[in-house]
Formats: sequence, structure tokens, C-alpha cells
Amino acid sequence: KASIPENADEKTMLEILVNYSIGEDLVPMADLAGAYAVLFGESYPTTESFEEDYEDYGGNLLGYIRDQLQSTRYVSRYGPIYSDRAQFFGVREGDYFANRTQFVTRHFINKYGFQPTVNQYTVGANKLWNARQANLNDNLTPAVDFIYNLVIEPTRSLGLSGSLKETYLPFMNSARGQYLDTAKQFILLKNLQTEDEGETEGEGGSRSRRLSDNLDAALEAVLSDPSFKENFNLLWDESPSSNVSSSWKNEEWFGWFTDETFPWIYHTDLGWLYSTSNSQNSIWFFSEQFGWFWTNKDTFKDHSNLTENQRFIFRVRPGNYGGWEGSWSLVTLPSAGSGSSAIHLYDYGYSPL
Repeated sequence: KASIPENADEKTMLEILVNYSIGEDLVPMADLAGAYAVLFGESYPTTESFEEDYEDYGGNLLGYIRDQLQSTRYVSRYGPIYSDRAQFFGVREGDYFANRTQFVTRHFINKYGFQPTVNQYTVGANKLWNARQANLNDNLTPAVDFIYNLVIEPTRSLGLSGSLKETYLPFMNSARGQYLDTAKQFILLKNLQTEDEGETEGEGGSRSRRLSDNLDAALEAVLSDPSFKENFNLLWDESPSSNVSSSWKNEEWFGWFTDETFPWIYHTDLGWLYSTSNSQNSIWFFSEQFGWFWTNKDTFKDHSNLTENQRFIFRVRPGNYGGWEGSWSLVTLPSAGSGSSAIHLYDYGYSPL
């Protein structure tokens, strides 16, 4: 079970849940995202295409790269990698050197968005030469090896302590973090319940969403989508629903409310309340009337000496000299049949937190 700190903010909670749900698939998903970027110079076009390829090639990165280098998409964009004629290799290392540097430069640019240095493309061309096969006309196998290593970014330890690391190409920066973020985006976006502007949903209910290299933007998009956040409504997910409407729920200690627009809920006594807490043992709420306040299922209604229409909360507010101050507060609801809708608050006294 994912461990989520009580009262974690929305983004933290969502990232923890994504990391938990992706589990051991994270690295092979990142490898696939990285391979596509190195091969084609762009992020996966849609979550649908990513999912299809992962189902076919998850855990088989070499096979994926080999097939993509022979795909119509690759050949139409860059030309073929031959397996039956000279292209990268001749009898001498200098033979077809320009072809090897062109291949190295192309995929370096695809990975990083800028030209390699002379040293980098020369070392890359040498890597291809060292990976040549007995059949010099087999250009595909060394090409697969080169792309594979650009994706996984192997390093070699140097020095007596091994603390120095030599990268696959000289001074090659790591892009693994971007690939990991793309894999996390896949988990986020494939579960979204609403459509992006301009997208249409098929009869089967599936839709494609574009992946990018910006996880924060994806998190913000998800957090602005109420229907997606309902999937992570840990606070009220198991609350008993009304027989009339599933969005209206009742907790014996809390009362009736609707969480249809979670993390905002509408409470029949207290009005609109906002909370991203994930446990009824400790809940921070915000409302326009009460500001920020804390309560839980053992305190709200069952505190000693409370009458039927009284509730107990802990309110906080900015202090006069900076920081925050808090007070236990008594909430008195209108009595049944009184005809009044006024809620009365009594603060027992604020102290600095």
C-alpha cells in the first residue's frame, strides 16, 4: 500500500500515488520513452501509442529499437539502415566515417536538441566501429547498440576509488530524468476522464493524449481536472452514499455532504469546504466563513459537553507579528425549527503556533 503522509498537499499525494501505481514498470517505461525521443527527436505522440508499444516491447528495448530503425516512420524520415550493403563500415576505420558521424549527430540532436562537439561525434563514430559485426554489411546491429546506449546512458568508473565516471560519449549530460517523467505522465494522462480541448472521444470511450517532457505541467493539468481527482479521493471514497444520489454521502460523525466537485465539498450545515487531506483521523478544511481549521472524527461532534447542534474545531489565522496562531473554537449550528440560518463561532483564545 502506498504510504501517504496525512495532510500531504495535492501534488505530493498525486506523485506518491503515481510512483506507487507504476511500480517496477517505471524503468522499462522510461527506457521506451527515451528510445522514442532518441530515435525521432520528439516525445511519444499519444498515450495510446505509448501503451501499445509498451504492451509489445516492455522489457525488450533492443528489439524495440531494431524494429523502429526498420519502420516506415524512421525510413521515410531518415532513410534506411542497410543490412545487406556497405553503409557504415569498410575494411579500414576511415571508410564511411562521414556516414557514421552523420548517424551519431542525428541522434545526438534528437536526444539533446543541439549539435554534438567534434570530440563527441568522433567518439560516437568510433563506438559504431567497435560494434561492427563480422559481416560488415550488417549496419543495423551496431546502430541498435548505439541507440540503446544513448538511451540507457551507461558509465564507466575511473580512478582508484571509482568515484569518477566516464560517460558513454564525452561530457554527455543525463536525460534519464526526462524519460522517467514521461513514464509518470503516461500513468497520469491515461487515467484522465475528460477530453482536452479539440479532442474527440470515440464510441469505445478511449482517447489519445499527448505526452510532453514537462511532468509539472501534466500534474497541474490533472489537478485541475475534477473527474480525475475523484479517483484519488481517499478522504471520502468509502463514505456511505445516499440511495438517491451516489454523490451525496453521510458520515455519522460529520453529517451530509456531496463530494461531486472534490476536493471541494458542499456540507449541508457548514456550506462549501475545501480539503486535500486523505484521512478522517486528521483533516484540515478551508471555508470562507471559518478560514483554515482542523478537526477529526473523534473531535468534531463527540467532544465532551457538546450539545446536539455544536461542533468543535481548531482554527488558525495569520498572527499580528508574523507566523500563525490558533484557537479551539465552538461552532453552534441553528437549532432545528428555529427558522434561523446563522452559525455562531466562539474562539476560546488564540495562541502563537
